Amino acid sequence: MSNPQIAALAQSFERAHGLFLQFVDVCPDDLWASTFGGWPVWQQVAHTFGAYDYFTHQEGDAPFTPLCSREVVGLTVQGTEVISKQAIKEFATQAKTRADAYLARLTLNDLTKRNVGFSNAAGKELDHAFTIGLLATHVFYHLGTCDAGLRERGLPGLY
Repeated sequence: MSNPQIAALAQSFERAHGLFLQFVDVCPDDLWASTFGGWPVWQQVAHTFGAYDYFTHQEGDAPFTPLCSREVVGLTVQGTEVISKQAIKEFATQAKTRADAYLARLTLNDLTKRNVGFSNAAGKELDHAFTIGLLATHVFYHLGTCDAGLRERGLPGLY
């Protein structure tokens, strides 16, 4: 990332993304396939990584194909086929690459400007500073839910 101020703001996102990948690695298969926090764990993970594109997609960006239907990724319907951890990790790499490209294009002047893609998708006015914060907080929210699943099974959490 060429802008050190944007990179500094994105540090929480970097940390959250790394922790969520660690969760994928340590999550027991029985938890991965179970429902915890209202949704299957694998679906929460797919949703979280899929949201990177929802938050950062801009007009002119190539379409991003999620691992499963947009309804499943968007937590509109419950998924029925468990997606493997390996497939999720590959998807996460693609999603992170796209989010990083978005962040790399931002300048300090952009922070208070309208995030056109996200604003249009969400139906409300959102700026790029909000988007950077949301990239991190959204991951941490779902990580907290999934981490609680580890702890309820007597396993150590990630944080």
